[in-house]
Amino acid sequence: MIHRKMKRAGTGGAHKNREDLVFPIDDDELEGAEYQPVFVRCTCMNSEQCVPNRNPLETQASICMCFEDVTHGHIWPCYPTSVWNVKNCTGCSTISNTCPDPDGPREDRKNLKVWKKEQNIPGVTCLCQSISHHCMVHPKEEIRWWDPNNYTVYAVTDPPVVEITETEKAFGLEDLKGAGAITTRTKENLIFLVAALPKETRRNLSYSLNEFVLRCSFNSKDCDMQSDFRLHIDPEYGNCYTFNFNYSMELKNTRAGPMYGLRLLLDVHQDDYMPTTESAGVRIVVHEQNKEPFPDTFGYSAPTGFVSSFGLKTKELHRLSAPWGNCSDDFRPESYIYEDRYSPEGCHRNCFQNTALKICGCGDPRFPLPSENTRHCKAGSVRDRECLWNVTSETGEFHSLLDRCVCRQHCKERQFETAYSASAWPSQNFRIGDDCPAVADIFNDSEACTEYYRKNTAYIEIYYEQLNYELLKETAGYTLVNLFSDFGGNIGLWIGFSVITFLEFAELLCEIGYYLLYIKPMRFRRKIVRRKKEQHAARSIPSLLNRHLYHRSPRSISHHQYLNEDDDSTTDNTMIKPLPRD
Repeated sequence: MIHRKMKRAGTGGAHKNREDLVFPIDDDELEGAEYQPVFVRCTCMNSEQCVPNRNPLETQASICMCFEDVTHGHIWPCYPTSVWNVKNCTGCSTISNTCPDPDGPREDRKNLKVWKKEQNIPGVTCLCQSISHHCMVHPKEEIRWWDPNNYTVYAVTDPPVVEITETEKAFGLEDLKGAGAITTRTKENLIFLVAALPKETRRNLSYSLNEFVLRCSFNSKDCDMQSDFRLHIDPEYGNCYTFNFNYSMELKNTRAGPMYGLRLLLDVHQDDYMPTTESAGVRIVVHEQNKEPFPDTFGYSAPTGFVSSFGLKTKELHRLSAPWGNCSDDFRPESYIYEDRYSPEGCHRNCFQNTALKICGCGDPRFPLPSENTRHCKAGSVRDRECLWNVTSETGEFHSLLDRCVCRQHCKERQFETAYSASAWPSQNFRIGDDCPAVADIFNDSEACTEYYRKNTAYIEIYYEQLNYELLKETAGYTLVNLFSDFGGNIGLWIGFSVITFLEFAELLCEIGYYLLYIKPMRFRRKIVRRKKEQHAARSIPSLLNRHLYHRSPRSISHHQYLNEDDDSTTDNTMIKPLPRD
């Protein structure tokens, strides 16, 4: 049988010679290969030669149709869509789904006759291109797009050598190999691209409230779709809708439990998902009224095909202001980028955005801008992307964030603790009702309707587990009153301190002062006077006589000494009478 022949794959000298496909091809030679047409974003060197492009964000890519070998993963050859035509083919292979062009050269028509004689396959609708005159059986369903994330084997021919543009370098996909890293980087690039669009365009790119919310009830009553919801455009998730946003018209529960909370049936339209969307579902954020939601950080994911129940518990936090803490209910940093009420998370993002604007001259597209005179960093600018990356690396460090940002907690704050549970949706015998024709364009097919809802819808229940709340209140650990109380208690415990004790202590001080200032000096003066008297008396005649009598008559001396000691009034002028003569 005829096999692949070598021929030049392109006009450029850098390309290698490749065999083109020649039909009919023997099934044994194909070794189980099965071809199908796919739309691909390509880089076309000329009007006849295109190569698949792996970069999903390439702005200069064109659309082409390729032969995809679903068995081996080959995407080749590819041709511009302008050379493809729908024809009625015969003699197609039942294994490879390939056909020779019925309007091709004579050699192909001769092979077609041989193939018809051997296979005897009836005519089918096929897609043929006018360059190599090869065809593929037209699929019954819509021709799908090639997903580069699932691409494992590169094309049979070598890709053309193309210089990396500034846009491709800014996207940063050329050095990434892992599918996870490529997907994350592509999502970031999409955020940059969408941020450059006008706000009205971004709103129209996502789904409206009526397209997104199929059913809604709160406290066993229907929701008012016009007044109960407010649009919030998120840079990552698109159109988001806030329920019970109006602080002046607060909606309240009368009973606890999932039957009396907020119940939503949401349609995610999974068929419209992009190749970078890894999971199907919705994002839920429970937050205070008039407070900015941050679904990328604080949200909960709810998958399709399940009833996701979120049980809430309310917690009130009361913090102390200065001098015990630094909380404030009125604090709002300068050039705050969010319109809603201040929050610490918004403060940190505000700090980062203003730092990026100051250093790079442009802001992160994931965050709002403080004024109309500023701009977001461009997706295709290498300078903007590198500068923003450097700022992110520097300010993301914890100590750097503390030095740059001054953010305070609220003195009074309400938090919600969430408990999550899930069950399958919809159940086998659940009657969805008349929604299928309007939502999924499905008529009289309950199984197809159930499958659509299982694939594309998520049932959400948000309710209070109990109608009370927990209060956590900060109190001063040690006040001035506590200080005096502890001081008095300790004094009373150890020394029995009281008013009487205080008066006795004052009296003691007075007596000590009286003794030191009066009694002691007076005694000191008396002592000096007495010492002087003793010294003077020692030099007088009576003193000498007493000494003489002491040696001669102890009795007289004793008597005289006794008299002398009793006479305290003796002075220096004392007259001593002479002794009588014998």
